[in-house]
Amino acid sequence: MCAIERRLSIGPAWRNEFLLRFLTIDVRSLWLDEAWSAWFAARDWTYLLNEVPQFEVHPLFYYTVLKLWTGAFGETERALRMLSTLVNCATIPLVAAAAWHAGSLRSRGIAALLAAILFACSPTQIGASQDARAYVFMTAGMALALLGATLVLTNSDRAARPVGQLLRNDRAMLGALAALAAGVALMAWSHNLGIVFAALFGLGLLTAWAMVGRPRGLLVNLTLAAVLALLLYLPNIPILLKQLGTVGSTGFWLSRPGLRGLVDTLAGLPMGYRPVGNLKPVAVLLALVVVAGAWGLWRDGRDAPGRRATVLLLVCMLFGPAMALWVVSHVAQPVFLARTLQASQVPAIILMAFAPFAWPLASRFAAAAMARGPSPRFRSRIGISSPHLSPGANSRCRSRPSRRAGCSWWWCSRKGSFRFATISGGWA
Repeated sequence: MCAIERRLSIGPAWRNEFLLRFLTIDVRSLWLDEAWSAWFAARDWTYLLNEVPQFEVHPLFYYTVLKLWTGAFGETERALRMLSTLVNCATIPLVAAAAWHAGSLRSRGIAALLAAILFACSPTQIGASQDARAYVFMTAGMALALLGATLVLTNSDRAARPVGQLLRNDRAMLGALAALAAGVALMAWSHNLGIVFAALFGLGLLTAWAMVGRPRGLLVNLTLAAVLALLLYLPNIPILLKQLGTVGSTGFWLSRPGLRGLVDTLAGLPMGYRPVGNLKPVAVLLALVVVAGAWGLWRDGRDAPGRRATVLLLVCMLFGPAMALWVVSHVAQPVFLARTLQASQVPAIILMAFAPFAWPLASRFAAAAMARGPSPRFRSRIGISSPHLSPGANSRCRSRPSRRAGCSWWWCSRKGSFRFATISGGWA
C-alpha cells in the first residue's frame, strides 16, 4: 500500500468502487464498438498486426493487450470488460496522488480524498470501466502524466538536478520524470488523437517551466522525458502514417462541429461528456466548481510557483484538447468526438477537489475538518475506516498554530503529552 493510500485509507473505498463497477459489468450486451474490439482480439497475430491497420483507425495497443487478456481469461462479456474495470480502478489512486502532490500541507489531504471520491463516483468513469474500449487507458495515461508533472513542478529544484545525480541520490524524482514520459506515451498509444493530448501536454509543461523560473537543468530533464516518450511511441508511427493515408483518402463519418457544440462540450468536460437537456444546469454548476477549484489551488500556491504552474498545466489539459480538436476538424479532417475527451475529466476533477480552498473561511473549515477527521458514521458510509483520520476520544485539540515548521496546524494534549496533528490527517 502506497503512502497516499495509508494516509487517506482509500483502500476500502477503492474496493467498494470496484464492486460497484463489477456487479453491473454485464447488465447490457456488447455495443458495436465493443463487438469490433472482441472481433479484433479474436484474430490471429498475423492478421491483427498486418491486415487490421489497413482499415482500422485506432492504434493496435488496446487490441493487442485485449488479445492477451482474453487468451488468459476467456471471451465472455464480463471477461472482455474486466480489463477496462481494473485499469479504471487502478487510476483512482493515481488521481488522488496527483491532487495530493499538487496541494500544500493544509489542503492536500482533503483535496486527495475529494479527487478519489469524485473520480470513483463519476458516471462517465463508471460507464467507461464497463466498456471494452481503449478510453480507460487514455484516462490512466493522463492521470499518470499529471502525477509525474505535479511532482516535477512542485519540486523543481530537485527535478533540475543532473540525471546522474538523480540516479544516485533521488530515484523518486527520476521515477516522476519516467512516469511523466510513460503517461504521455500511454495517451498516444491508446488513441490516435492522444498525439494531440501529448503535444498540448508538452506545451503546457513548457509554459509551466517558464513560471517556475526557467531552470536550465529542469528543461534538460523535461526534454529527456519527451525523448523517452517519443521512443516508447516510436513503433506506432509507421502504422499511424498508414492509417492517416487511409482516412485521408476514404474520409471519416464525423461532421464538423459548430461553435455551440464546442461551448457545450467545454461546459460538459467536468461531467466527462456533453450535457443535454436537464443536465445543462448541472454542467454550468460543475464548471463554476472547476473555476473555484482553480482559484483555490492558485491561492494555495501563493508562496510556491510550482503549484501555480500546476494550475496552468491542469487548465491547459482540461480545455486545450477540445479546442485543438475543434480547430483540426475545421482546418483538416473532422475528428471532434466528445467521448474521446474523457481523459480531460482528470484535470477537471483535480481542480474541483480544491474548490473548498477558494475562500479563506471555507479553507479554515476544511483544514479543521481534516485535523479532526470525519465522523465514524461518515467513514462507514463512504468505506473509509482508519485511525489516521481521527485524533481519538481522549484528545483535546486547540486551533493554535504549531511552531513546528511545516508540520502542523493543530496541537493536542493527550494524557499529558503533546502530539501534533498534521494537515494530512496523520498523527506524529
